[in-house]
Amino acid sequence: MNDKEVKSLQRKIEKISYKWYKLLGLRSWVVHYTYFRDTSEFLHAIGGGELLTSGSCNARWEYKEASISWNLPILSNMSPMELEITIIHEHVHCLTDPMASKFSGKDRKLLEVVVTDITNALYRAKYVKG
Repeated sequence: MNDKEVKSLQRKIEKISYKWYKLLGLRSWVVHYTYFRDTSEFLHAIGGGELLTSGSCNARWEYKEASISWNLPILSNMSPMELEITIIHEHVHCLTDPMASKFSGKDRKLLEVVVTDITNALYRAKYVKG
């Protein structure tokens, strides 16, 4: 990705993030965003993961702080709907993180399913009529 493409994608992410930041009631939180142009650097920074991982949220819910890392090469290939759903998903992790310490290993997948289901419900509630 060239600099112009990176800046354009960052602006899209920030615009969508701000909208959902408000809708999810995260105004009392401090959320930092980090953008990675390289997937291997992204995976190293988040401590591993799958090659198709698009984002990662590290929330410190007791302080209402979170850091969300974005894997720009993966996000750049998403449709507008996929991008928005991915952004919502990472922000929902802020809200579910108090439960996260109860999950480890395979059980973490259960948490991901819950976050995904909540994300999809929020998206449908916002955009799907009837």
